Amino acid sequence: MRLDPGGEEGNGLHVIRPPVRLSALLVSPARPFIAALTLVLAAVALWSKPARADPLVQSTWTGAVYCGDGFNDAITEWIEASEIPENLVVEVDVDYGEDGLLEATVVLENEWGTTRRVLHAAGCQTLERSVGLLVAIASSAVAVATTPAVARALAPPPTAAPVIALPMPAPPPMPTVLPVEEPRVVAPVRRAPRFRGRRRGLLRVDALAGVGQVPRPSGGIGGALGLATSKWSVTATVQFWPKRSTLSNSHGERADIALVTAGAAGCYGVVRRSIAFAGCGLVEAGAMLGRGRNVAMARRRSLAYAALGIGPELRWQATPRLGLVVAVEGLALVHRPRFAVEGRGDLYVAPIAAVRSRIGIELRLP
Repeated sequence: MRLDPGGEEGNGLHVIRPPVRLSALLVSPARPFIAALTLVLAAVALWSKPARADPLVQSTWTGAVYCGDGFNDAITEWIEASEIPENLVVEVDVDYGEDGLLEATVVLENEWGTTRRVLHAAGCQTLERSVGLLVAIASSAVAVATTPAVARALAPPPTAAPVIALPMPAPPPMPTVLPVEEPRVVAPVRRAPRFRGRRRGLLRVDALAGVGQVPRPSGGIGGALGLATSKWSVTATVQFWPKRSTLSNSHGERADIALVTAGAAGCYGVVRRSIAFAGCGLVEAGAMLGRGRNVAMARRRSLAYAALGIGPELRWQATPRLGLVVAVEGLALVHRPRFAVEGRGDLYVAPIAAVRSRIGIELRLP
């Protein structure tokens, strides 16, 4: 403290007090009150922090495809949050349909009852908007049913009091109350034909059976690789027929014959949902392998083989990628291999025609 001689009060002196420092407040008796005030302000800030918004509708999404992230946003496109009835539960099971689109089974349930619908959509976003529309329509139906006029119409008629003393005329029949028809939901999804116009890779493995390509009825294995749509396919093929023995001649001589071929095939047909029926044409060439048995100085020979063929093909597309193929083919041999023993005649000559069947598992890529 110091005195100012230029003052005008009293004896002309002013008392000038020193400034109050922050450290003086912290050690002053007000320190407990300051700490208490700080704790109160922190508690009020935590209490007033906005809580995380609960979902508008309790929903469960299951199945082979995961959707539902934008479901609550999709609901608000059709209806206000205040119009959604309480205790509404939505269960959605999503999988791939036969047409390659998403197929969802939707179940809506609350105290008014349960409804079940099947929707088709090209993607998760469209499916979420469709389920949101279904919730909006169902919510509107519940809102109508809970109005006083509709509630009075749906209420059971009061029971007439029994007549004890005097007979009275029968009361007129009560009017028939028709139940509120549940609205029909049409999902805004356009069904598209399976794979139409889309080229995809094709990989097939075949089991073969036939007559005329090697001696005696025989079986073989084959494969194909190419491009295909729902109506047509172009493939490169390969086949192997294991060796079969010819009949022995009068000298006990015979031959073991096997066949390896490669070729190309093309098919075109019609499609009905997951079934396709096509006509096919093919050309193939290869080598027929022969070796003599019970023949002096026998050696292995390879002779050229060529054939043309046609036949029907039936394909069942079990899933968007996996199919079963059954076909029957008739062949005309344009080059017929001939195996003979010198000086003793022929052991085997390929016939002019052959018939074979094949059944295969086909994979569409990607």
